[in-house]
Amino acid sequence: MLSIKTIKTVLAILLISVVNVSVRAQSEAKLPDTPAGKVFGEFIKAFNTGDSVTLRKFHKDHGGDENNADQDLEAFKQTGPLKFHSVKLSNDFEIEALVQAKNDGQWLNFFISIDDKSPYPINNIRVQPTSAPGQ
Repeated sequence: MLSIKTIKTVLAILLISVVNVSVRAQSEAKLPDTPAGKVFGEFIKAFNTGDSVTLRKFHKDHGGDENNADQDLEAFKQTGPLKFHSVKLSNDFEIEALVQAKNDGQWLNFFISIDDKSPYPINNIRVQPTSAPGQ
């Protein structure tokens, strides 16, 4: 028969293993290999620079209105860089992801839809506050 101390030790080791796997899975979250996933990743990369020239280039390269960069910069001033956490919804031309704003730690649902033809201009962006994961 196992002692209570042995059982507690085994349970503690199991708990630590589960937490490590969970943390590793979260840190390895990846965007899908779809047009929407790629455009979303490129947008977040450009957005996180906080640089007008980079954002204008992103919109130009994707067949969008370069003046959208001005709105992006205003949003960047409020949120700071965005950290990707996980994908909530995804298909070839839409993606909704959970991101966290650096400035205040707020969690956001970030949705984009893109045109179904290359260079995949963004048709719609919606960003809404949401709860932290697991709440």
